[in-house]
Amino acid sequence: MHIILLILKIIGIFLAVLFGLLFFIFMTALFVPLRYRLEGWRRQDGGEMAVKGRVSWFLSLIVLRFGYEKEAFFQIRLLGIPWNGGRRKKPEGSAPKEAAYVKTETEKGPPGPAVLDQAPEEMPDPPVILKTTAVETKEKPAGPEEAGAPEDVRAPEKNGATEKTAKIFGKIRNILHGLWVKATVRLLWRQTKRLFRHLRPQKVRIRGRFGFGDPALTGQATGLMSLLPVFYQKELSLQPEFREACLEGEFFLKGRVRAATLLLLALKIWFNKDFQKVYKHLKAM
Repeated sequence: MHIILLILKIIGIFLAVLFGLLFFIFMTALFVPLRYRLEGWRRQDGGEMAVKGRVSWFLSLIVLRFGYEKEAFFQIRLLGIPWNGGRRKKPEGSAPKEAAYVKTETEKGPPGPAVLDQAPEEMPDPPVILKTTAVETKEKPAGPEEAGAPEDVRAPEKNGATEKTAKIFGKIRNILHGLWVKATVRLLWRQTKRLFRHLRPQKVRIRGRFGFGDPALTGQATGLMSLLPVFYQKELSLQPEFREACLEGEFFLKGRVRAATLLLLALKIWFNKDFQKVYKHLKAM
């Protein structure tokens, strides 16, 4: 008996540790944010351009790198160990694919002999045409059971009060349905703004200079940009160049995404009464 209790105790401890580990992984996936970073630059002199991105999770336990710098690259790291070997280069000296062989008219050979060139004895026999005689049938007069209904039999007319009541209930139903749709649209719009507010980068830095080669056009673009408050921020600097056409600069942004916030936004939409009414109405269609 003591041995059985000891075995049950070990099994219970093992299950408790297993469920605790699964719960820890689930809570970690919900509340530990996924961090992203994107940066790039463009040089006017050599025309060099590069874009680099990095997505990490749980103290860089899992890291995803991607971008373009003279060539595209993609890399996944788990515990600091690369899994796909880093950059992927195209094999040099690869032979081009063989084109599909198309038979030309000269290779197809002359067309086959025509039927008229055959000997008379080799001519195929003409097809035999069987003549059939149409059988005249007389239509039977329609019996009393096949005759149409008498003209005196008509559908009963609807009562005027019933029609008015049906119209009133139809208007009320349309009004309620319109209110459900409007409330659902407002809910989706509100949750979408919250989603973009959560996904937007926390830090943005853009610096560069631009020019169109035409001083008047460059001045008009500068005037339009001055109307937007976003171009007055400290981390955003765009200098116009009136003497030449150019486009160069660098940018940097980073932010984070938390799965618990996304799940909360989705649950608020799903458990909303107006959304459920619209969903059931669309599903019934």
